[in-house]
Amino acid sequence: AKGNEKVVYEYDNEYLSCENNTFTALKEGEVVIRAFLEGTSEKIEIKVTISPKDTSKPEVKTIAEVLNSEDGSYIVEGTIIATYARGFLIDDTTGKILVFLGQEFDGSIKVGDTVKVQGSTSLYGLMKQFGLDTTVEKTGEGAVDQPTATEIDGAKLDEFADLTEAQVQYVKMTGKLTVSGNYFNLEVSGASKVTGSITYPQDQEALNALAGKNIEVTGYFIGVTGSSKKYANIMVTEFKEVGGSVVEPEPEVKTIAEILAAD
Repeated sequence: AKGNEKVVYEYDNEYLSCENNTFTALKEGEVVIRAFLEGTSEKIEIKVTISPKDTSKPEVKTIAEVLNSEDGSYIVEGTIIATYARGFLIDDTTGKILVFLGQEFDGSIKVGDTVKVQGSTSLYGLMKQFGLDTTVEKTGEGAVDQPTATEIDGAKLDEFADLTEAQVQYVKMTGKLTVSGNYFNLEVSGASKVTGSITYPQDQEALNALAGKNIEVTGYFIGVTGSSKKYANIMVTEFKEVGGSVVEPEPEVKTIAEILAAD
């Protein structure tokens, strides 16, 4: 319409209402809208199908269902059983899955918290995980009793080199800690193919103090990475110098500035 010309609409007001040229659906079905300039007879007809509004809520899946499905977008609920500087592990009694949030993880949720997680899954380190597009809603708080850890010696560690798929498991291994920048590796006696890797630890200062020493590490195995040299990635729950006291990493709550400045 030009200038003060007014557009007039004809339609079945059982299905539609119109105010200021904006239509609102009242009932599902098919309806014809006729439009013309006031004072003219030429009309334009548009046939519209009004579909019912989708009021269904996204379905919450079990972790086992997600692990056994193709990569896609899912919602799961469960309890956080371990954390590191880039995310956490969640358990719903049917299975465990890693939630990798990268530098967006601020440590504000902790072990024992219950959460609702929604995001896309992908494979990394032979293991399915939620990625950077994930949203996390804290729904409660609680406590976690860790299971008995499986002892991993050098021979068992080397078996990880031949994995074609991996599952989260609670493990314990002992070896010499080597530190290079932000990399914390564990040289386990008898292992020639695979090195233990303490992935994104939250208490780097305490680990740095143990560099070159034999330490015992307990935590969750979360996949194998590397090509010529393999690394068994561990989300640590506790560590200690052999013969020393246990250190349980505490999540570090970061400021936004610290997150932006992180590598």
